[in-house]
Amino acid sequence: MAIDEAVAETRRPRAIESPERSSWQREEHISWPSRVKFMLVRGFLWGWARCFSLTGLYLFGQIFGTCEWLVNF
Repeated sequence: MAIDEAVAETRRPRAIESPERSSWQREEHISWPSRVKFMLVRGFLWGWARCFSLTGLYLFGQIFGTCEWLVNF
């Protein structure tokens, strides 16, 4: 009987109490300006990939990364 209770205890759903929550629970803490920025960037990259293919997206990333490196250098 004790083994059955232990097995039932391990299968019982538990409330998430750890700081490592799933993405849908962390999403509520993102501010609306950040959400808008993410949506704009995601939309721009989606459009770039649709117009210029993944090769164009790769080249854009290379150029953007180089410019960012030069600015931070």
